[in-house]
Amino acid sequence: MYETGTNRWRRFDAWPPAGLSPRTWYLQGEGRLSTDAPTGAGEAFDEYVSDPNRPVPYVGHVQMGMQGDYMTEDQRFAATRPDVLVFQTEVLEEDLTVLGPIGVTLHVSTSGTDADSS
Repeated sequence: MYETGTNRWRRFDAWPPAGLSPRTWYLQGEGRLSTDAPTGAGEAFDEYVSDPNRPVPYVGHVQMGMQGDYMTEDQRFAATRPDVLVFQTEVLEEDLTVLGPIGVTLHVSTSGTDADSS
């Protein structure tokens, strides 16, 4: 496995590697990301207003057509929009390596009349 933060290759006898400690992360209100589950109703969500007439672009520059690498393009530019939610942890006290299978369970609600379900 190539470890981008340290710019080195690592070898493991099995995948996922033995000795991993599964960790659950929770999205919380006010853009927080934590390993602690939200405890109060106000901590359990964030919200925004979406304007279909002003869609969020996937690249921060004007271009013709869709790039082949649009899924890996740097999209930090969108974080300044009022209709984009960004979550982050407190400052990490030590290095964190994320590897192995990653799963997501996301619960959402909408006041709109239509939404994608996938």
